[in-house]
Amino acid sequence: MPKTALKDKKLDNLIRWTIVETVQEVLRDPDLGLELQEWAQKRLKKHPKKFISLGEITKK
Repeated sequence: MPKTALKDKKLDNLIRWTIVETVQEVLRDPDLGLELQEWAQKRLKKHPKKFISLGEITKK
């Protein structure tokens, strides 16, 4: 394989890996599994708009 084709393939792999890592980092949820504190739950319940939990959304 010519050197330029090998360099192009390595560059393509590096770009692909960088994109995948960036997307995963953006989509990663650091609060996953945590519960809202009581004060935050009360504040949301007082809000005039109805909020739907993620569990309710995934059931639909």
